[in-house]
Amino acid sequence: MALLSRKLLIPLLGLVLAVYFYSGGDEFKPELLKGKRTIVTGASTGIGEQMAYHLAQMGSHVLITARTEEKLKKVVAKCLELGAPSAHYIAGSMDDMVFAESVVKKAENLLGGLDMLILNHIGNYYINFFNGDIKYVRKLMEINFLSYVTMTVAALPMLKDTNGSIVVVSSIAESALKVVGDLVRYPASPKEECALEIIKGGVLRQWEMYYKYEHTRIPLLFRDWAPQLLSSFMRSGLNVENLKGSNHSLY
Repeated sequence: MALLSRKLLIPLLGLVLAVYFYSGGDEFKPELLKGKRTIVTGASTGIGEQMAYHLAQMGSHVLITARTEEKLKKVVAKCLELGAPSAHYIAGSMDDMVFAESVVKKAENLLGGLDMLILNHIGNYYINFFNGDIKYVRKLMEINFLSYVTMTVAALPMLKDTNGSIVVVSSIAESALKVVGDLVRYPASPKEECALEIIKGGVLRQWEMYYKYEHTRIPLLFRDWAPQLLSSFMRSGLNVENLKGSNHSLY
């Protein structure tokens, strides 16, 4: 009887903890971001661009970064049109740790502090067999990992002062679907809505955010309960010969 009670107690405790961590008890209000100082990386296009626009509409100060200066100029101009009290950009590549740190320093100099750091950039990589190029792997690690750490460490003193937030966007679904669109068919979620949900998650300090969950719950269940089965489904849908002769890029 005691053994049975223990077996029931563990999953029950897990359920209680899951409800505690993932239930959104607080209500998001746009005015929570009024006057807040924010950094958004990877903000020249896509979800990053849309996050910058949402923040501008909510009255946040916005500092954006990406590689393409001309695109950043247009995003900054639109942010100001949408009501941002200030909007700035800095162009460069996140494989340079000096540049990554300089983005945070620029926020400190221009904005006088920081309330939210949104890490949304991702390196350029391909779907193909590994060809032994270690320099390529090193560059990906610098962009997709080391730059995140560098910016976080540089921003922490300011974020501690403001009780600010760090948001890490780890999804590449927007780009991935361009490559595997023939394998997966479901209604695409608008970038604007996805960007807004990410911002809400950051403000409410959610540990994780899936958007939209009704589109992702089946793959997530397979990932957690039957990872080998999910892997076999994915492999069965790939044409290996096409992969060998192609250089699909996700960015």
